[in-house]
Amino acid sequence: MDKSVMEQWALFRRWRTSCAGVLPYLEAKHEPMKIVMSASHGGFGSERVPLGGGAAIFERLASHKAFRSLDLTLLGAGNSPPPDLPYEAILSLDKAPSSLGVLEYAQFSREFGRRTTERTLELKPDLLLCHDISEGPDVKRLEEAGIKTATIFHVDVVDIFNRLYLGSLLHPATLTQLYRSSRALPWPAVLQLVFEKQQNVMDYGCLSVVPSSGAASLLKRCYPDSPAPIRTIGWGAPAPRFSETELSRRAAVLRQEHGIEPETRILLTLSRLSPEKAQNRLLEAALLAEENATMPPDVTIVIAGAPAFMDGQKHAAKLRKLASRLTTPVVFPG
Repeated sequence: MDKSVMEQWALFRRWRTSCAGVLPYLEAKHEPMKIVMSASHGGFGSERVPLGGGAAIFERLASHKAFRSLDLTLLGAGNSPPPDLPYEAILSLDKAPSSLGVLEYAQFSREFGRRTTERTLELKPDLLLCHDISEGPDVKRLEEAGIKTATIFHVDVVDIFNRLYLGSLLHPATLTQLYRSSRALPWPAVLQLVFEKQQNVMDYGCLSVVPSSGAASLLKRCYPDSPAPIRTIGWGAPAPRFSETELSRRAAVLRQEHGIEPETRILLTLSRLSPEKAQNRLLEAALLAEENATMPPDVTIVIAGAPAFMDGQKHAAKLRKLASRLTTPVVFPG
């Protein structure tokens, strides 16, 4: 991919057909587009706190030049926002959301969504750019108030719920159909954070942005009658910020720190440790290669990342147990 996420996000200027005429109306107003951008994991400093892609994309978009001409307000829950930007901590946490338990996180999701809804209604923006599903606002209520919502899918919450808690027993499309057919029943509040929130995003949002064609295909299969357009925009990567000399120097320091020789090849995974990332598959493949005597001897496996909040610690323990069965060195740098 030859464009960074920030450069690609210039595509939001082409959302005329996606956002039901919002941009032509704004152009006629001859004044800056008023945007609210919300992220429940925003404001924690993604360089210091392992929160995943949502927080990082939130920070990089907010700092990009494409947003400088806009009337922008950022909503988050952390107390370390990007500097020199109009940020509001609408729900202040003294610890990262990833450290919360499942029930705590459900409560956090409900409260952050409620406060995002209320603050957005107060600000009356032309567009809410939202990085959340379960933690997100009441998209239906905002639509009824004339506020368009574009949602960036960092995760398909129905798909993740299915894999983590139902063992992929049914296809996500079957689950969403079952939910729609029984929507009038008193579903538990926790399940509504998964099924009702995502259904409303698809039914009442003006745009859903996903990072891959596979994610787009899954949403279309799960919500075949929902009107919200789906656009695939790969996240890309930030523009280079370090020289090759600095990168080489830092790589040498890290190799020395973790006892990896300069000539050793590295197999690297770089993400949060969670079941959906499936770092275990790499370790299981290495075990198979060792059993068949096909594992190269000059390789070290590096599993980089901190445990995610849902089943992360359990998955990390599983990875370490698998690693203990290997003769190939495995490093967990955090």
